[in-house]
Amino acid sequence: MNDDSMNRMSEDLQKIFDNDSKCARLLKKVLRDERSFDLRVQRIQEFQAYLQKSDSSKFIMKLAEPALNILFEQFQERSHETIRSELAHCIGLIGYVMLNEGEPKWNTIIIQLLINAFRHRIQNEHETLFDHAPLMIAITDTIIDISRIYPQIFQDIFVDIVDIVIGWYIEPLPTDRILEYTSQALHKFRSF
Repeated sequence: MNDDSMNRMSEDLQKIFDNDSKCARLLKKVLRDERSFDLRVQRIQEFQAYLQKSDSSKFIMKLAEPALNILFEQFQERSHETIRSELAHCIGLIGYVMLNEGEPKWNTIIIQLLINAFRHRIQNEHETLFDHAPLMIAITDTIIDISRIYPQIFQDIFVDIVDIVIGWYIEPLPTDRILEYTSQALHKFRSF
Protein backbone atom coordinates (compact mmCIF):
# COMPACT_ATOMS: atom_id res chain seq x y z
CA MET A 1 0.00 0.00 0.00
CA ASN A 2 1.52 3.35 -1.00
CA ASP A 3 1.47 6.60 0.99
CA ASP A 4 -1.50 8.02 -0.94
CA SER A 5 -3.56 4.92 -0.20
CA MET A 6 -2.60 5.06 3.47
CA ASN A 7 -3.53 8.76 3.70
CA ARG A 8 -6.87 8.15 1.98
CA MET A 9 -7.56 5.22 4.28
CA SER A 10 -6.71 7.35 7.33
CA GLU A 11 -9.05 10.10 6.13
CA ASP A 12 -11.82 7.58 5.47
CA LEU A 13 -11.41 5.99 8.90
CA GLN A 14 -11.41 9.41 10.52
CA LYS A 15 -14.69 10.33 8.79
CA ILE A 16 -16.29 7.15 10.07
CA PHE A 17 -14.93 7.42 13.61
CA ASP A 18 -15.94 11.11 13.84
CA ASN A 19 -19.52 10.26 12.91
CA ASP A 20 -21.92 9.10 15.63
CA SER A 21 -24.80 7.87 13.47
CA LYS A 22 -26.10 4.32 13.73
CA CYS A 23 -24.58 3.66 10.31
CA ALA A 24 -21.14 4.67 11.59
CA ARG A 25 -21.52 2.69 14.82
CA LEU A 26 -22.42 -0.49 12.94
CA LEU A 27 -19.60 0.04 10.47
CA LYS A 28 -17.13 0.51 13.35
CA LYS A 29 -18.23 -2.87 14.72
CA VAL A 30 -17.64 -4.44 11.30
CA LEU A 31 -14.15 -2.96 11.18
CA ARG A 32 -13.09 -4.30 14.56
CA ASP A 33 -10.99 -7.38 14.11
CA GLU A 34 -12.91 -9.89 16.19
CA ARG A 35 -11.35 -13.15 17.27
CA SER A 36 -14.62 -14.99 16.72
CA PHE A 37 -15.46 -15.77 13.10
CA ASP A 38 -19.17 -16.16 13.89
CA LEU A 39 -19.31 -12.81 15.68
CA ARG A 40 -17.58 -11.10 12.75
CA VAL A 41 -20.10 -12.55 10.28
CA GLN A 42 -22.97 -11.59 12.61
CA ARG A 43 -21.78 -7.96 12.78
CA ILE A 44 -21.45 -7.74 9.02
CA GLN A 45 -24.99 -9.13 8.64
CA GLU A 46 -26.31 -6.58 11.16
CA PHE A 47 -24.74 -3.85 9.04
CA GLN A 48 -26.38 -5.37 5.94
CA ALA A 49 -29.79 -5.33 7.64
CA TYR A 50 -29.30 -1.64 8.43
CA LEU A 51 -28.26 -0.91 4.83
CA GLN A 52 -31.49 -2.50 3.58
CA LYS A 53 -33.78 -0.24 5.63
CA SER A 54 -35.40 2.46 3.53
CA ASP A 55 -35.09 5.10 6.25
CA SER A 56 -31.30 4.70 6.48
CA SER A 57 -30.47 6.10 3.02
CA LYS A 58 -29.71 9.61 4.25
CA PHE A 59 -27.11 8.34 6.75
CA ILE A 60 -25.63 5.89 4.26
CA MET A 61 -25.10 8.69 1.75
CA LYS A 62 -23.15 10.74 4.30
CA LEU A 63 -20.62 7.93 4.76
CA ALA A 64 -20.91 6.19 1.39
CA GLU A 65 -17.56 7.04 -0.13
CA PRO A 66 -15.37 6.37 2.94
CA ALA A 67 -17.43 3.27 3.77
CA LEU A 68 -16.95 1.87 0.27
CA ASN A 69 -13.22 2.53 0.33
CA ILE A 70 -12.77 0.85 3.70
CA LEU A 71 -15.06 -2.10 2.96
CA PHE A 72 -13.26 -2.68 -0.34
CA GLU A 73 -9.94 -2.63 1.51
CA GLN A 74 -11.33 -5.13 4.05
CA PHE A 75 -12.60 -7.26 1.16
CA GLN A 76 -9.12 -7.40 -0.37
CA GLU A 77 -7.47 -8.29 2.95
CA ARG A 78 -9.87 -11.03 4.07
CA SER A 79 -9.12 -14.54 2.95
CA HIS A 80 -12.19 -16.37 4.22
CA GLU A 81 -14.74 -16.65 1.43
CA THR A 82 -17.77 -16.19 3.72
CA ILE A 83 -16.48 -12.89 5.06
CA ARG A 84 -15.51 -11.72 1.58
CA SER A 85 -18.98 -12.61 0.33
CA GLU A 86 -20.67 -10.73 3.18
CA LEU A 87 -18.44 -7.68 2.63
CA ALA A 88 -19.22 -7.77 -1.09
CA HIS A 89 -22.92 -7.78 -0.19
CA CYS A 90 -22.40 -4.64 1.94
CA ILE A 91 -20.54 -2.94 -0.90
CA GLY A 92 -23.37 -3.81 -3.28
CA LEU A 93 -26.03 -2.48 -0.90
CA ILE A 94 -24.19 0.83 -0.46
CA GLY A 95 -23.76 1.04 -4.23
CA TYR A 96 -27.48 0.44 -4.68
CA VAL A 97 -28.34 3.27 -2.29
CA MET A 98 -25.87 5.57 -4.03
CA LEU A 99 -27.32 4.83 -7.45
CA ASN A 100 -30.87 5.48 -6.27
CA GLU A 101 -30.33 8.35 -3.84
CA GLY A 102 -27.14 9.99 -4.95
CA GLU A 103 -25.91 12.46 -7.47
CA PRO A 104 -24.96 11.41 -11.01
CA LYS A 105 -21.26 11.49 -10.04
CA TRP A 106 -21.88 8.42 -7.88
CA ASN A 107 -22.84 6.38 -10.95
CA THR A 108 -19.32 6.89 -12.29
CA ILE A 109 -17.75 6.01 -8.94
CA ILE A 110 -19.86 2.84 -8.63
CA ILE A 111 -18.94 1.75 -12.16
CA GLN A 112 -15.25 2.33 -11.40
CA LEU A 113 -15.49 0.31 -8.18
CA LEU A 114 -17.30 -2.54 -9.93
CA ILE A 115 -14.73 -2.66 -12.71
CA ASN A 116 -11.88 -2.56 -10.16
CA ALA A 117 -13.50 -5.37 -8.18
CA PHE A 118 -13.92 -7.37 -11.38
CA ARG A 119 -10.27 -6.78 -12.32
CA HIS A 120 -9.04 -7.83 -8.86
CA ARG A 121 -11.19 -10.96 -9.01
CA ILE A 122 -9.70 -11.94 -12.36
CA GLN A 123 -6.16 -11.24 -11.14
CA ASN A 124 -6.70 -13.42 -8.08
CA GLU A 125 -8.26 -16.32 -9.95
CA HIS A 126 -6.10 -16.56 -13.05
CA GLU A 127 -3.95 -19.22 -11.40
CA THR A 128 -6.83 -21.49 -10.40
CA LEU A 129 -8.87 -21.55 -13.59
CA PHE A 130 -8.67 -24.71 -15.62
CA ASP A 131 -11.25 -23.98 -18.31
CA HIS A 132 -10.74 -20.49 -19.63
CA ALA A 133 -13.52 -20.56 -22.23
CA PRO A 134 -16.36 -19.29 -19.98
CA LEU A 135 -14.15 -16.52 -18.59
CA MET A 136 -12.94 -15.52 -22.06
CA ILE A 137 -16.50 -15.39 -23.32
CA ALA A 138 -17.70 -13.30 -20.35
CA ILE A 139 -14.83 -10.84 -20.77
CA THR A 140 -15.35 -10.57 -24.51
CA ASP A 141 -19.10 -10.03 -24.04
CA THR A 142 -18.29 -7.22 -21.61
CA ILE A 143 -15.86 -5.67 -24.09
CA ILE A 144 -18.49 -5.92 -26.85
CA ASP A 145 -20.98 -4.09 -24.62
CA ILE A 146 -18.40 -1.43 -23.78
CA SER A 147 -17.63 -0.99 -27.48
CA ARG A 148 -21.32 -0.34 -28.19
CA ILE A 149 -21.80 2.06 -25.28
CA TYR A 150 -18.42 3.87 -25.46
CA PRO A 151 -17.18 3.50 -29.05
CA GLN A 152 -14.74 6.42 -28.67
CA ILE A 153 -12.92 4.60 -25.85
CA PHE A 154 -12.94 1.28 -27.64
CA GLN A 155 -11.37 2.64 -30.82
CA ASP A 156 -8.08 3.19 -28.98
CA ILE A 157 -7.82 -0.48 -27.96
CA PHE A 158 -9.59 -2.10 -30.92
CA VAL A 159 -6.46 -3.61 -32.52
CA ASP A 160 -5.30 -5.16 -29.24
CA ILE A 161 -8.69 -6.73 -28.52
CA VAL A 162 -9.06 -8.15 -32.02
CA ASP A 163 -5.52 -9.58 -31.82
CA ILE A 164 -6.49 -11.39 -28.61
CA VAL A 165 -9.72 -12.75 -30.11
CA ILE A 166 -7.87 -13.93 -33.22
CA GLY A 167 -5.29 -15.55 -30.93
CA TRP A 168 -8.08 -17.59 -29.31
CA TYR A 169 -9.29 -18.58 -32.76
CA ILE A 170 -5.90 -19.84 -33.96
CA GLU A 171 -4.90 -21.68 -30.76
CA PRO A 172 -3.45 -25.14 -31.46
CA LEU A 173 -6.46 -27.00 -30.02
CA PRO A 174 -9.42 -24.61 -29.80
CA THR A 175 -12.74 -26.09 -28.77
CA ASP A 176 -15.72 -25.88 -31.09
CA ARG A 177 -17.28 -23.47 -28.62
CA ILE A 178 -14.28 -21.11 -28.87
CA LEU A 179 -14.20 -21.32 -32.67
CA GLU A 180 -17.88 -20.47 -32.93
CA TYR A 181 -17.74 -17.74 -30.31
CA THR A 182 -14.65 -15.98 -31.67
CA SER A 183 -16.21 -15.94 -35.11
CA GLN A 184 -19.34 -14.28 -33.70
CA ALA A 185 -17.28 -11.82 -31.64
CA LEU A 186 -15.19 -10.76 -34.62
CA HIS A 187 -18.41 -10.23 -36.57
CA LYS A 188 -19.70 -7.91 -33.81
CA PHE A 189 -16.50 -5.85 -34.02
CA ARG A 190 -16.82 -5.28 -37.78
CA SER A 191 -18.15 -1.72 -37.36
CA PHE A 192 -14.70 -0.71 -36.12
